[in-house]
Amino acid sequence: MHQSFLFLFFLLTATISVIDAVPHRLRRGTTVFTQCPYENPPPVLEVAITPDPIAPGRPFYFAVNGTTVADIDASDDVQIGVLFGTDPKARPLTTPFTTAFCNVDGNIACPLKAGTSYSRTGLSVPTPQTLPPSFQLFVTIVNVRTKFVHGCALANVETQLLADGVLIERF
Repeated sequence: MHQSFLFLFFLLTATISVIDAVPHRLRRGTTVFTQCPYENPPPVLEVAITPDPIAPGRPFYFAVNGTTVADIDASDDVQIGVLFGTDPKARPLTTPFTTAFCNVDGNIACPLKAGTSYSRTGLSVPTPQTLPPSFQLFVTIVNVRTKFVHGCALANVETQLLADGVLIERF
């Protein structure tokens, strides 16, 4: 009888271990933004996207948060840019999306002094009709005239398309 319980215990433990090791079918909400791969990287932006993961041909919304590292004057041409690419030095997959950083919809009122926290939400970005199995998503805040990068974030995304057209991340 004692041997039966031991056998049953080991059988259940092995079954649970095998079930736990099997990857789950869907893993949503896992796009992680990290520091951009520059020699002297600018501050990392906090970026959140909706839906996550993004789907080809459908716009996605994003919010970006950060802290200024330099003064931003009201007359500066500072832009938020979003780029789909396969490599930082390769051609982008589509025309980059850009929008003004300051004084749009009352989100961020410039001038801003260095060290000021900011948040920009509700930005709608078009997504390419097709996406490769692996791509990068760059989000930057740049002074167009001086080329000074106030912040940057990069997400490496690997995708697969399910039969119903839903885009998910690979395991």
